[in-house]
Amino acid sequence: MKLFYLVAICSVGLIPHICLSQQASDFTLVVNCESDTINQLYIGESYFLKQYRSATFLHNSASSVNHKFIFKGELLYPTAVRVFTLASPKVNTLIFIDTGYQEISLKRNDSMITMFPGSATKAGQEYLMFMKQMNITDMDKKISELKLEEYVQRYPGSYVALFAVINQTFNYKFSPAMSRIISRFNSTIKATKGLQYYLSQYVDKKKVKVMGLDNEKKENIRLNFIQPDGKYTLVEFWFTGCAACIPSMLYLKKRHREISDKIQIITICTDEEITPAALKVLKRLDLPWKNYWDYDARQFEQYITLYSYPSNVLINDKGYTVAVDIDTSEILNFISQ
Repeated sequence: MKLFYLVAICSVGLIPHICLSQQASDFTLVVNCESDTINQLYIGESYFLKQYRSATFLHNSASSVNHKFIFKGELLYPTAVRVFTLASPKVNTLIFIDTGYQEISLKRNDSMITMFPGSATKAGQEYLMFMKQMNITDMDKKISELKLEEYVQRYPGSYVALFAVINQTFNYKFSPAMSRIISRFNSTIKATKGLQYYLSQYVDKKKVKVMGLDNEKKENIRLNFIQPDGKYTLVEFWFTGCAACIPSMLYLKKRHREISDKIQIITICTDEEITPAALKVLKRLDLPWKNYWDYDARQFEQYITLYSYPSNVLINDKGYTVAVDIDTSEILNFISQ
């Protein structure tokens, strides 16, 4: 789904506001560098999924011309980008850019290359304010959900907070608080390409059809996720060789007795075929629930995009997805809301 939204920036207060426009607007980013050792710089959006991206670049790299690197492109709305090098000295810095012209500077501080704002944009100024209020120095660090919710309540038109919500979900799984936080964004943020895709992946309900999946005996079992007893179904995905999947399944095994009266668990291996290695893993884990194979996730791919493993989807008793990549430590809180 490729959507184009509102892009012209209005200078009202610290938080950028959006004026109505029908197409993406141009941006120019100039990186001033006093170091002669940096000959090539690269730029790219922090999001690795194109469905979240707001920017397009004429060129993803630039060579130094009179100690300047110039990047140009188009922008749907203010977004985070990374400016980085592929060789020493290392540079890998997250900044926020707007439409129009903006400058930043790279300066050597002892052995470090540090980035300083030049003609800072409003989004760039807000980014610095956000980091200070969240008491973090890196957007990949865990952010207090209470602080983030309070921030969005105060600044419902914040593109910095929009990035934080998506980035936190990627890094720390979806939590019940995220539903509350995104509900506090204003209509402009809710209409963005990024949040629309986020909602489609993590919030919007999808009816899960009856499907046939193989068990360890290669028997095709018909699964219907409608549960007359009112139970939810947590589907945990894994594959042979996934080191992080093992502790995730063991954690669910530890909590199984606690949650089994409200939630049934099934695990699904997405290997291309049933292998002795996968069967060995299941025998060793001795899981108290059924395991099935969805080869390359071909049947579940319409309900969840498996960006990383382990991953999961929560299905309610009516057979609708209600959460993707949920933090399983908060699953009982989620279904009680």
